[in-house]
Amino acid sequence: MSDLDKQLFEIYGKKKGNAEDFISLIENLLGDLPLIQEEQESARGVEQEVRIPIPKLRITEAWGVPGSKDRQIIERYSRNIPGDTLPEKLQFLTGVVSGELQLTNVREVLSTLVILEVLSTILDDFTESAGGFIFEGFLAGLMGLDAEQITGSEEKDVAGKPITDVVLGGVEYSLKLLGQTTGVKGSFKNMVEHFKSRDHIVYLDARRKRGEGGSTEALEFGEFRITLENFLDVFVKPLLKQVTIKDPEKFAEDDMESASKLQQKLKQLVDAGMAIKLIKTANPQTLKKRGLSGIVPSQPSAHIFTFSDKKGQELNEAQLRLAPSSMSKFVSSLINMDTDTLQKYGPFEIKYTEEKFEQTKASVIFGSYAIVQQLERAINVFKDTGNSEPVFASLMKTPGYTEKQQFEFTRDQAESIRGFQTIAELSLGEETLKASWERYATLLESTIAPIYQALENFSDNLSLYMTGGDEDRKTYMLKASADVDKLKTATENAAIDIDK
Repeated sequence: MSDLDKQLFEIYGKKKGNAEDFISLIENLLGDLPLIQEEQESARGVEQEVRIPIPKLRITEAWGVPGSKDRQIIERYSRNIPGDTLPEKLQFLTGVVSGELQLTNVREVLSTLVILEVLSTILDDFTESAGGFIFEGFLAGLMGLDAEQITGSEEKDVAGKPITDVVLGGVEYSLKLLGQTTGVKGSFKNMVEHFKSRDHIVYLDARRKRGEGGSTEALEFGEFRITLENFLDVFVKPLLKQVTIKDPEKFAEDDMESASKLQQKLKQLVDAGMAIKLIKTANPQTLKKRGLSGIVPSQPSAHIFTFSDKKGQELNEAQLRLAPSSMSKFVSSLINMDTDTLQKYGPFEIKYTEEKFEQTKASVIFGSYAIVQQLERAINVFKDTGNSEPVFASLMKTPGYTEKQQFEFTRDQAESIRGFQTIAELSLGEETLKASWERYATLLESTIAPIYQALENFSDNLSLYMTGGDEDRKTYMLKASADVDKLKTATENAAIDIDK
C-alpha cells in the first residue's frame, strides 16, 4: 500500500473523515497551491465544453486580519501576484486581463484568475456599503504580509471613527468604493484628529463602471495623498469657484512694458491653474500700419482669441474660438515670445477666471479667508521648523472642526487635486474575463483540471461506499482506490509543472 493509500485509510478507513482533512492532504501534495474546497467551480465565461474547475475562496471579513485562517488562505494566492505596492499589483492584474501580459507560470495563472473571480463576485454580489467593507479586507489580503484592515476597534479618535481603512505596505489608505459620479465624503474633524498622530493618508477611489445589465464592467482606481504640507491644496483650492472676471484686464499701448506685464500675468494664471478665456491684440488695421500681419500667421485677420470647451472654429475673420489644447499652445507661445517682438502687437486685453472663496464649500469648512491665510502661514512655519502646533491651533478654530462638518469633493474636484493620479483601470466584464480564461484554458486543463476530476470521482465513489449504492459496496471502494492512484499521479504532474 502506498503512502497516500495509508494516509487515506487513516482518514477514511478508521474514522468518519471530513472534507477538510482530505483537502489538507491534497494541499500537502501541492505545496503552496491550496485547494480549499472539494466542490468544482467552473470558470466564469468559459464555454460549457471547456470546463476548468478552480478553487473558490469563501468571501469573509477576516481577510483584513493578519494571522487569521482566512487571511492565510487568500495570501497563498495573493503572494503569487507580483508587486511590492498596491498600484503595482493592480497594474499587474490589469495587464493580465487586457492581454498585455502573457503568463506561463501555473501559480501566477491560477492565482490571478482566482483573485479576479473573487473581486468580480464582491462587486456584483454586494452593495456599495457592504461591498466596501469586504473590499477593504480583500485589498489587505491582496497585499499580504503586515497589511491590516482598521475596523475601529484598534484605535479611537475624538469622533470615534478612524480615517484609515487599511494599512498596506506601511501606507495608510482611506478606501472609497464609488459609482461613476459619487462624491468623496468624510469628516473634517476626524481628518484633523488623524494628523495629530499620523503624517499622511492616501484616498483611494475605486469607481465602478457598470454595463447595461448593471453588472460591473470595470473598476477605475485613482488616488491622492493628503499631508499637512498640502492640506490647503486639498481642502481649499478644489472647493473654490472659478468665475470669469466681468471686465477685461487691459495692457495699454503707451506702456513700454505692456508685453512684459502681459507675459507675467499669463504665466501667473497658468501656474495657478486659472482658465484664460480671451486674449485680444491690436486690430489688423493698426498692425498693417506697423508693417505687420496678425500674430497668428495662418490667420492674419484674427486678433480676438476666445476659449471654447468644444472644438475650436473661426467665428469670423477677426475672431477665433480656440479649443483647450489650442488655447494652451497659444498662451505658451505668447509667454515664450521675444518681449520686444510681442510689444509690437499691443495693446492687449485678457479675460480669465479667478477663484472665489465666498459661498463655496471651502467657506463652509473654514469660515473666513482670514483663517485660510492664517493656516497658510502656520503650514509654512511647519515646513521650515516641523512645529505643527500653530497648524492645529488654526484648524481647530474652523467651523469644519467645531461643528463636525462633512467635506465632499465631486469627482471633478477630487481629480483636480494636485498629485491625483489614475493608477489602474481593471476590466471585469463577462466578455473580458471570458477571454482571460480562454487564454489559459489549455494550460489549466493539462495541470489543474485532472486533479479536480480525480477528486470528484473519488468523492463520489467514497460516498457511495459509505452510504451504499446499487452495486456491491466493495466495487465502489475499488473504484475509489483507483481514483486515489489517478489523483496521486495528477497532483505529482501538476507539482512538476508548478515547480517549473
